[in-house]
Amino acid sequence: MENYLFLGDSITDCGHLFQEDNLGNGYVQMIHSELCRQSSITPIVSNYGYDGFTVNRMVRMWKDKRLQFSSDNSPDMITILIGVNDISVIETASEDKELAFSMVVSQLKQFLDSLHSEYTCPILLMEPFLFSWPAYLISWMATRDRLSDAFAKIAKSHNIPYLTLHRELNQLALKEGINNITIDGIHLTQTGHRFLAQKWLAFKTSGKL
Repeated sequence: MENYLFLGDSITDCGHLFQEDNLGNGYVQMIHSELCRQSSITPIVSNYGYDGFTVNRMVRMWKDKRLQFSSDNSPDMITILIGVNDISVIETASEDKELAFSMVVSQLKQFLDSLHSEYTCPILLMEPFLFSWPAYLISWMATRDRLSDAFAKIAKSHNIPYLTLHRELNQLALKEGINNITIDGIHLTQTGHRFLAQKWLAFKTSGKL
Protein backbone atom coordinates (compact mmCIF):
# COMPACT_ATOMS: atom_id res chain seq x y z
CA MET A 1 0.00 0.00 0.00
CA GLU A 2 1.43 3.37 -1.03
CA ASN A 3 1.83 6.03 1.66
CA TYR A 4 1.91 9.72 0.65
CA LEU A 5 2.71 12.52 3.07
CA PHE A 6 1.99 16.22 2.43
CA LEU A 7 3.57 18.97 4.52
CA GLY A 8 2.85 22.68 4.25
CA ASP A 9 0.72 25.66 5.18
CA SER A 10 -2.92 26.64 4.66
CA ILE A 11 -2.78 25.91 0.92
CA THR A 12 -2.21 22.26 1.83
CA ASP A 13 -4.34 22.35 5.00
CA CYS A 14 -7.69 23.30 3.43
CA GLY A 15 -9.58 22.59 6.65
CA HIS A 16 -8.46 18.97 6.94
CA LEU A 17 -8.81 18.97 10.73
CA PHE A 18 -12.55 19.54 10.37
CA GLN A 19 -13.12 16.58 8.05
CA GLU A 20 -13.50 12.92 8.91
CA ASP A 21 -10.96 11.79 6.32
CA ASN A 22 -8.45 14.52 7.32
CA LEU A 23 -7.68 15.31 3.67
CA GLY A 24 -9.13 18.81 3.40
CA ASN A 25 -11.00 20.17 0.41
CA GLY A 26 -8.05 21.11 -1.80
CA TYR A 27 -5.37 19.54 -3.94
CA VAL A 28 -4.48 16.81 -1.42
CA GLN A 29 -8.04 15.47 -1.47
CA MET A 30 -8.10 15.67 -5.28
CA ILE A 31 -4.84 13.72 -5.50
CA HIS A 32 -6.21 11.08 -3.15
CA SER A 33 -9.37 10.69 -5.25
CA GLU A 34 -7.36 10.25 -8.45
CA LEU A 35 -4.92 7.77 -6.87
CA CYS A 36 -7.91 5.73 -5.65
CA ARG A 37 -9.38 5.79 -9.15
CA GLN A 38 -6.12 4.53 -10.62
CA SER A 39 -5.65 1.64 -8.19
CA SER A 40 -7.75 -1.04 -6.57
CA ILE A 41 -5.74 -0.56 -3.37
CA THR A 42 -6.62 2.59 -1.44
CA PRO A 43 -3.42 4.55 -0.73
CA ILE A 44 -2.64 6.19 2.58
CA VAL A 45 -2.61 9.98 2.15
CA SER A 46 -1.71 12.12 5.16
CA ASN A 47 -2.31 15.87 5.20
CA TYR A 48 0.02 17.70 7.58
CA GLY A 49 -0.54 21.17 6.24
CA TYR A 50 -1.46 23.80 8.84
CA ASP A 51 -2.84 27.28 8.47
CA GLY A 52 -0.17 29.95 9.01
CA PHE A 53 2.79 27.60 9.00
CA THR A 54 6.24 28.90 8.17
CA VAL A 55 9.25 26.67 7.56
CA ASN A 56 10.16 27.02 11.24
CA ARG A 57 6.71 25.99 12.46
CA MET A 58 6.63 23.07 10.04
CA VAL A 59 9.95 21.83 11.41
CA ARG A 60 8.73 22.14 15.00
CA MET A 61 5.52 20.26 14.19
CA TRP A 62 7.42 17.49 12.44
CA LYS A 63 9.57 16.85 15.50
CA ASP A 64 6.37 15.83 17.31
CA LYS A 65 4.64 14.03 14.43
CA ARG A 66 7.47 12.07 12.82
CA LEU A 67 7.26 9.25 15.37
CA GLN A 68 3.93 8.33 13.75
CA PHE A 69 5.94 7.30 10.69
CA SER A 70 7.95 4.40 12.06
CA SER A 71 9.82 1.91 9.88
CA ASP A 72 6.66 -0.15 9.32
CA ASN A 73 4.65 2.94 8.35
CA SER A 74 7.30 4.89 6.48
CA PRO A 75 6.09 7.26 3.74
CA ASP A 76 6.69 6.29 0.13
CA MET A 77 6.81 9.94 -0.90
CA ILE A 78 6.96 13.28 0.94
CA THR A 79 5.67 16.47 -0.67
CA ILE A 80 6.43 19.92 0.76
CA LEU A 81 4.67 23.16 -0.20
CA ILE A 82 5.80 25.97 2.08
CA GLY A 83 7.09 29.53 1.90
CA VAL A 84 4.28 32.04 1.41
CA ASN A 85 4.02 32.80 5.13
CA ASP A 86 7.79 33.11 5.27
CA ILE A 87 7.57 35.76 2.55
CA SER A 88 5.11 37.65 4.73
CA VAL A 89 7.39 37.36 7.77
CA ILE A 90 10.38 38.61 5.79
CA GLU A 91 8.45 41.51 4.28
CA THR A 92 7.08 42.64 7.64
CA ALA A 93 10.29 42.11 9.62
CA SER A 94 10.80 45.09 11.88
CA GLU A 95 14.59 44.72 11.88
CA ASP A 96 16.93 42.79 9.58
CA LYS A 97 15.07 41.36 6.55
CA GLU A 98 18.24 39.73 5.25
CA LEU A 99 18.63 37.84 8.52
CA ALA A 100 15.00 36.73 8.36
CA PHE A 101 15.53 35.54 4.78
CA SER A 102 18.72 33.65 5.66
CA MET A 103 17.02 31.91 8.59
CA VAL A 104 14.24 30.55 6.36
CA VAL A 105 16.73 29.17 3.85
CA SER A 106 18.89 27.63 6.57
CA GLN A 107 15.89 26.04 8.31
CA LEU A 108 14.64 24.43 5.10
CA LYS A 109 18.10 23.09 4.30
CA GLN A 110 18.45 21.57 7.77
CA PHE A 111 14.96 20.08 7.54
CA LEU A 112 15.74 18.35 4.26
CA ASP A 113 19.00 17.11 5.77
CA SER A 114 17.03 15.51 8.61
CA LEU A 115 14.44 13.96 6.26
CA HIS A 116 17.20 12.43 4.14
CA SER A 117 18.82 10.96 7.23
CA GLU A 118 15.55 9.31 8.34
CA TYR A 119 13.85 8.28 5.10
CA THR A 120 14.91 6.84 1.77
CA CYS A 121 11.68 7.78 -0.03
CA PRO A 122 11.47 10.46 -2.75
CA ILE A 123 10.92 14.02 -1.57
CA LEU A 124 9.23 16.64 -3.76
CA LEU A 125 9.65 20.34 -3.00
CA MET A 126 7.00 22.58 -4.55
CA GLU A 127 7.48 26.25 -5.39
CA PRO A 128 5.79 28.95 -3.27
CA PHE A 129 3.61 31.20 -5.42
CA LEU A 130 1.83 34.54 -5.28
CA PHE A 131 -0.46 36.52 -7.54
CA SER A 132 -0.29 40.25 -8.36
CA TRP A 133 -3.69 40.93 -6.84
CA PRO A 134 -4.43 42.46 -4.37
CA ALA A 135 -1.94 45.19 -5.26
CA TYR A 136 0.06 44.98 -2.01
CA LEU A 137 1.37 41.57 -3.08
CA ILE A 138 3.26 43.13 -5.99
CA SER A 139 5.79 44.52 -3.50
CA TRP A 140 6.37 40.97 -2.21
CA MET A 141 7.31 39.54 -5.59
CA ALA A 142 11.03 40.29 -5.38
CA THR A 143 11.26 38.39 -2.09
CA ARG A 144 9.21 35.53 -3.53
CA ASP A 145 11.56 35.31 -6.52
CA ARG A 146 14.63 35.26 -4.27
CA LEU A 147 13.11 32.63 -2.00
CA SER A 148 12.12 30.48 -4.98
CA ASP A 149 15.66 30.68 -6.35
CA ALA A 150 17.05 29.72 -2.93
CA PHE A 151 14.61 26.79 -2.63
CA ALA A 152 15.57 25.60 -6.11
CA LYS A 153 19.25 25.60 -5.15
CA ILE A 154 18.51 23.69 -1.95
CA ALA A 155 16.52 21.12 -3.92
CA LYS A 156 19.37 20.71 -6.39
CA SER A 157 21.94 20.31 -3.63
CA HIS A 158 19.78 17.58 -2.05
CA ASN A 159 19.14 15.95 -5.44
CA ILE A 160 15.35 16.28 -5.14
CA PRO A 161 12.86 17.65 -7.70
CA TYR A 162 11.64 21.24 -7.48
CA LEU A 163 8.16 21.56 -8.96
CA THR A 164 7.70 25.09 -10.30
CA LEU A 165 4.21 26.58 -9.97
CA HIS A 166 4.34 30.37 -9.80
CA ARG A 167 4.64 31.21 -13.48
CA GLU A 168 2.11 28.64 -14.66
CA LEU A 169 -0.48 29.64 -12.06
CA ASN A 170 -0.12 33.29 -13.00
CA GLN A 171 -0.43 32.44 -16.68
CA LEU A 172 -3.55 30.44 -15.87
CA ALA A 173 -4.93 33.44 -13.98
CA LEU A 174 -4.40 35.63 -17.04
CA LYS A 175 -6.19 33.11 -19.20
CA GLU A 176 -9.06 32.15 -16.91
CA GLY A 177 -9.41 35.35 -14.88
CA ILE A 178 -7.64 35.82 -11.58
CA ASN A 179 -10.80 35.39 -9.49
CA ASN A 180 -11.22 31.93 -10.98
CA ILE A 181 -7.79 30.82 -9.72
CA THR A 182 -7.23 32.60 -6.40
CA ILE A 183 -9.55 33.97 -3.74
CA ASP A 184 -7.11 36.48 -2.25
CA GLY A 185 -3.81 36.40 -4.18
CA ILE A 186 -2.43 33.62 -1.97
CA HIS A 187 -5.04 30.87 -1.57
CA LEU A 188 -6.52 28.94 -4.46
CA THR A 189 -10.02 28.35 -5.73
CA GLN A 190 -11.10 24.81 -6.55
CA THR A 191 -9.90 25.44 -10.12
CA GLY A 192 -6.50 26.46 -8.78
CA HIS A 193 -6.33 23.40 -6.55
CA ARG A 194 -7.28 21.20 -9.49
CA PHE A 195 -4.33 22.62 -11.43
CA LEU A 196 -2.04 21.85 -8.48
CA ALA A 197 -3.33 18.29 -8.23
CA GLN A 198 -2.96 17.69 -11.97
CA LYS A 199 0.57 19.09 -11.91
CA TRP A 200 1.55 16.79 -9.02
CA LEU A 201 -0.04 13.75 -10.64
CA ALA A 202 1.62 14.44 -14.00
CA PHE A 203 4.98 14.83 -12.32
CA LYS A 204 4.57 11.58 -10.39
CA THR A 205 3.50 9.73 -13.53
CA SER A 206 6.53 11.05 -15.40
CA GLY A 207 8.74 8.94 -13.17
CA LYS A 208 11.14 11.79 -12.44
CA LEU A 209 10.93 11.27 -8.68
